[in-house]
Order: sequence, then C-alpha cells, then structure tokens
Amino acid sequence: MILNKLSHLIKLKRKILKISGVLIIIFLILVFPAKFFTNKEKNLKGQNKSISNYLNTSVWPINNLAKIANNFYKNKDYSISASSTNSKPQNNTNSEISPILITAKSLIALNCYAKSNNLTITQKYGDSRGDIKWMLGSGVLINPQGYILTARHIVDPQWEVSSYGTFLSAKERKLDSQLIFDYCEVSFPIDDTNLPTTKQIRTQDPHIKLTRPFPYIATLYFTPSKENLSGWEYNNLDFAILKINQSNSYSYNPAIYSQVPQDSDQVITYGYAPSPDIPFNEFYIEGSAGIVNTYYGGDQYFLHKPFQFGYTAKNIKSGKSGSPIFWKGYVVGIEIAGDNNPPDYALGIPAIYQILKDNNLDWILLKN
Repeated sequence: MILNKLSHLIKLKRKILKISGVLIIIFLILVFPAKFFTNKEKNLKGQNKSISNYLNTSVWPINNLAKIANNFYKNKDYSISASSTNSKPQNNTNSEISPILITAKSLIALNCYAKSNNLTITQKYGDSRGDIKWMLGSGVLINPQGYILTARHIVDPQWEVSSYGTFLSAKERKLDSQLIFDYCEVSFPIDDTNLPTTKQIRTQDPHIKLTRPFPYIATLYFTPSKENLSGWEYNNLDFAILKINQSNSYSYNPAIYSQVPQDSDQVITYGYAPSPDIPFNEFYIEGSAGIVNTYYGGDQYFLHKPFQFGYTAKNIKSGKSGSPIFWKGYVVGIEIAGDNNPPDYALGIPAIYQILKDNNLDWILLKN
C-alpha cells in the first residue's frame, strides 16, 4: 500500500516537473527573447544615438585642429613679423582703416545634410528623403548675393577624412568616407540686433536666441583644389563658399584682405555653438573676444605670405567652426581650430582671397 502511494507520488512529481519544465520553456520562449531583443534594441538605439550625435552636432573636435597647427609651427618658424620689412605680410599697409559696425544679419547658422550611395547607411541614418543630418556650424554672408564663407570640414566629409582623418575613430572615418555633402539649411537673425560687446562677452557671456526656423537652403559653390599648394597648406585651407539658392539682396559683412590684424590687436567672433542644455533645433549666438598672437605663413605657396593667425580667446568650441573673426568690424578670418589651451587658430582672409583670385572668383569678396 505504502509502495503504491510512493509510486503514485513519484509519478505525480514527475508530471509536475514535466509541466513545470514545459511552462519554463514557454516562459523562456515568450519572455526571454522579448527581453533580449528589447535590450538589444536599446543597445542599438544607444549606438545610433552616439553616431547620431556625431552626425548632428558639429562636432568635429576643433581642439584637434589646434594641435595640428601647434605641432606644425613648433618645428619651424613660419611667423610673419609685423615689424620686419622683409617678412611683412603682402598687401598690408600702414594706413589706418575706419571701424565699421558688425552686421548681425550676416551671422549664419548652418544645419547641414549629406547623402550616401551606401543603402545601409541611408536606411540607418537617413530620413524619408535619404537626407542624413551631418553637421551644425557657423558662417558669414560676405556678399549681398547670398555667398556664405564657412569652414570646409562642415560641408565636405571626404576632405575632412583626408585632412583630419587621423583624429577620427575608425568608425567615423568609415562612415564619413561614404557621405557626400548635399545642402545646408540656413538661418540668421531677423534684424540687426545689438550684439554683445567685448566687455559683455568677458563678464556676462550672453546668448542671443535665433528666433526663426531655417528659411533658406544653401548649396556648395566653391572649395579649393590642391594645385600649387603643399600638402600641409591644402589640409589647412579649411574654407568653403556656399550659395543661398533663393535670389535676394542679403545683409552682409565686408571682409578685408588689404590689411591684417597685428600682434596684440583685439578681435571678436560670433558663432552658434550647440550645448547639452540646448535642444538640437535651437541656435544661440555666442561671442568670443581675444587678442592676436602671431600671424603665420605657409610652407610653399603661402611661404612668407599671410595664411592663418593664432589668437587667445575664451569659449571657442565645436559648432563655432566657420565663425567669422572680426577686426574693426571687418571679417579678417574664420574660426577653424580652438583648444582649451591658447592659441586658437583662424584662417586669414588674405589666403582665402588669393585662392578665390586664382580661380577668378575674387569678386565674391568686394574690393577693399
């Protein structure tokens, strides 16, 4: 009798174990994979977000560009002494120029897009039209017909990889090499608002919100070729010209190439820098004030000619690439490299003018 009961209990236990096993298997099939894929989706989203942030926020680490310049200039003296007649920058005169007011409506915010012939990249990062958010950046209108001066690494992924690829991760190089610049959405202040003064920048650091959405579209008009340039000069000739597609007469800020700022001259720059505290679709004008340290020449075509200059300034960061550098109200360069440790670097207008002149495009910079 007892044996029969034990046998019955054993059989019952086996049935319970079988049922429990089946339930566990069903649970694993229905629940665990769902949880696994949910976690995997979260991981992928996190990965996409990381790359998306790279694509969407300017984001090229401009402090790396400063390191490039620092490493180059420390090996040989390419500085141009303002007091030396023999090495004085060409087209520079001692005549005094009258200061002008900076035109706030010339300060351009850029929201740039790229495309890819790689279907996987397009499907992963592109919108319904295949447009991939690529860069945020800054620029300046230098001609009333809608010509914008900005940094080339904002609008040319291929050039960015070839010139600054050593500072990109393998993933970034692989991705960027398969992107082709398409266009930039363009916006600027709705009126010529009062811009922060040098004193306000240094004491208050004010931010002026760009209130309207991006009403204009600009496409690439010109980038330099390597002809006559050394490899270093080509890789550091970080400028491009965009053209607003809509015909209009735009407010602009004149650039000056007949004179250059000298050591200890004060300069000021305005640009749009994204911040973790600011939504992606909001832009704020930020100012930076500094003092020119040294004007440098190149090592071949621009040897003993003004090429780029170093200056000390605070608050230079990603997003401000392409920001105009103002001296006495004139555009004298564009921001290309900043670091926490000065100097920061700007590409000078004389070098930009020379390249445009070589390509019969010097009319873009109005005569001065």
